[in-house]
Amino acid sequence: MYVLVAVSTVAAGRAPSWSAGSHEVRMQIYDDFSYDISVQLSDAASKPWLGNGSVAIQCGGERYAVGITANQSVKLLLRDGTAQESSGADSELGVFQAYEQSWKAADCCSFTTTVRYYSEFDAFDFVTTFKTACEGTTTMPDSARHQSTYNPIPSRSSSEFPSFNFPAGDLGIGYVTWTGDALGTSQGIVAPPRSAQQSANFTKFVGGIVGGPLILYKHARGPHPFALALSAADEFKVGIVARSTLDGRLTGGVQGLVAKVTAGYSLRFSVIGRPGVNAAMFALGIVLKRRHGTEAARLKLADDVLSRQLHYETDGGANYCYCNQWWPKCEPGCEPMGVTLKKLEAYHKQLDLPMGLYHLNPFWFSQEAYGGCAGGPVATNLSASPFHFPEGLGALDLPMLLIIKYMNPKNIYTNEFSFDDKQVSGADSLRFWRMIFQKHYRESNLRALVWDGLDVVWFSSVARMNNTATQGAWHEGFAKAALEFGLPMRVDMSVPSDTLASVLYGAHTVGRCMPDSGPSNQGTWQDIGGNAVFLTAVDVRPMMDQLWTTSLQAGSPYGQPRPNLAHDLIIAALSTGPIGIGDMIGATNASLLRTAMRTDGVLLKPASAALRVDRFYAAPRARPGFNEIWAAPSAPARHGGDSRTDRRANSLSRLDGSVNQGVADGHWWWNVLAQCVDRNWQRC
Repeated sequence: MYVLVAVSTVAAGRAPSWSAGSHEVRMQIYDDFSYDISVQLSDAASKPWLGNGSVAIQCGGERYAVGITANQSVKLLLRDGTAQESSGADSELGVFQAYEQSWKAADCCSFTTTVRYYSEFDAFDFVTTFKTACEGTTTMPDSARHQSTYNPIPSRSSSEFPSFNFPAGDLGIGYVTWTGDALGTSQGIVAPPRSAQQSANFTKFVGGIVGGPLILYKHARGPHPFALALSAADEFKVGIVARSTLDGRLTGGVQGLVAKVTAGYSLRFSVIGRPGVNAAMFALGIVLKRRHGTEAARLKLADDVLSRQLHYETDGGANYCYCNQWWPKCEPGCEPMGVTLKKLEAYHKQLDLPMGLYHLNPFWFSQEAYGGCAGGPVATNLSASPFHFPEGLGALDLPMLLIIKYMNPKNIYTNEFSFDDKQVSGADSLRFWRMIFQKHYRESNLRALVWDGLDVVWFSSVARMNNTATQGAWHEGFAKAALEFGLPMRVDMSVPSDTLASVLYGAHTVGRCMPDSGPSNQGTWQDIGGNAVFLTAVDVRPMMDQLWTTSLQAGSPYGQPRPNLAHDLIIAALSTGPIGIGDMIGATNASLLRTAMRTDGVLLKPASAALRVDRFYAAPRARPGFNEIWAAPSAPARHGGDSRTDRRANSLSRLDGSVNQGVADGHWWWNVLAQCVDRNWQRC
């Protein structure tokens, strides 16, 4: 909500009609509603970083654009009245200046585009508001749903605001972005400038429906190359930043599988600049969190047993993982997992290792004979396996971390709830998950969740992607129900828009961002470095997958050692995320673990997660996996060390002092991890 306090009509003329910004980043809008964003650096060329801004809309199956003539494939988008300047304030980001223009696409759509500049944050918002319903907006074929979310998916939006030319090739600008599934490909794509005068090849940027924020940065000799961050700022399953498949421009708008936009619907994109890639991403995160009230709502470490305390894992890569490649079914005579868990508990007590949680893979709900896994991670009944847990999970008397993934459309709940392909429908999501979580909180000692496969659920049906509400409602129902029971959520398979959407949901505290970490899958620790700045900026803790504490474990189903144990533990500790071990009974090195925890099992954490230092991006030929130097700040906590009141104690400290009236949280020392400096990742 905002209140207009002054309005004036903009006069005609070729000179800039409106200009706003700081001495570093400035935007100009001209009388034809073209617009530029320029960065004022001492060594910058006069060309804008983002130029030739425009507006377009897809409506009734046709494209309407500003200033189009003599092109039969595109129709002219007409102004609806005169542009207006205004100023005011909103309750989230404070004082703003604004410039607004309404448009008509023939008789099929009317909408308004508004640019707002917030001086406190030195940030711009691009807002599109639909005054009427807009139908026939689809710009992408349904076949896009059948593409792998592990790969970038070329996309075209149905609304285009903002819409820019990419930076000129002689500006020496590179980019960082994220795309695809968090467990496969979304590890932070870095395309450095080729030199001080040569920009990166922007034709390789895709973005789109499995993409995330885009950071542009200038080649620099110093440690902090100036950077601009562009991202969807709300409606995260609808708004995309993409290289348009139509004309190759950089666009932000409604993703192209949406068939209709309702009257009154709006979405926004934010642009913010700072000296340094890390600073730009953190400044963007602060704007998003302030916009959506995230910091107050998010579960703090004091209430988040998943991130606060050591736990045990039975995921891929762990040595007890019943539904995996070495044990697709539990044959007669095998040991039920309930028995194994009690043995593990006794072993951990013998070692005096307090475990905050015991994690279970999808097999925990198997209804097959002998607890088999033929159905994989698809549930027909979210009750504990009668074979593995004949008296229920509650009989174990252990705090449980349970994985939730896909539902079989033919499940036992269909008489009461509606389902859409792989999950409950958006309309029934909150009611369904309240029922499930209440049952297991009371009966199974459920205390945390793994929420897996968000991207697969989203892509599973047309109904989840062809409108502006369904997927968001499903997402909200799960997350809201989890928060009601104080259940922190670790999100595994997901795409960057799911991470952005975490600013809406207080229970989404952890993002796993690397594949299963078995002995044959080493080197994927680099994904933590690539994803950390994105996740941490929106208060999601990056997670290193489960750890071993003994390299070669007798009886291990893998039959091979896992190297670099100390390196894995250091990364896990500096990530500020959970630490879960997957050792066999008799193979846990408690002395190694105690270097990263207190005697009560509470994990030791820096004030914020370790990030790649900005010099990584400043290098003309940055190569993930080589010359990796990460730094994490630390400082004594304030207010008695209560994470509910002190961001440093919560290990989500603010790193950007240019927001919040120039006041950062204050840091006393740095934890620095230098790795692969000899270019041999096998020794990292």
